[in-house]
Amino acid sequence: MAPMKILISGAGITGNTLAFWLSELGHNVTIIERSTSLRASGLQIDLRNHGIEVMKRMGLEQAFKAHSIPEHGMQMVNKAGKRQAYFPANDSANVNLGLSTNFEIMRGDLCQIIYDVTKSRANYIFGTSIESFEENDKEKSINVRFANATEDRFDL
Repeated sequence: MAPMKILISGAGITGNTLAFWLSELGHNVTIIERSTSLRASGLQIDLRNHGIEVMKRMGLEQAFKAHSIPEHGMQMVNKAGKRQAYFPANDSANVNLGLSTNFEIMRGDLCQIIYDVTKSRANYIFGTSIESFEENDKEKSINVRFANATEDRFDL
């Protein structure tokens, strides 16, 4: 299959991960993000099962661990602060082994890690969004007009 010109709307974790895999397959990827820069906001993310496997296959385990949040487990205490129950953190990818895991990271950190490995092989455009698009049946493509008044054609 010939490389495709692909547009992704949103430079969050999902958009950046999709850009990673599509560019890995040799496609020409453009990611647009309405924010003027990569958004680093968000809460803690707990990776489990498939998420851990995908992160490892992307070769991001070392970067992930460097930014991960140490998780010791969860404990329940009574009114006096005395421990009533303790559930240690799970060190494996098996979701059934505990209530918490050592594969935790802040959303912004994970987004930045994936962006850092894709920015050299995908085209990021910040500060715009899709205004409209029109399918071109003859060329089997999509013509996209952006909020910044620019236009481009994509295969997907």
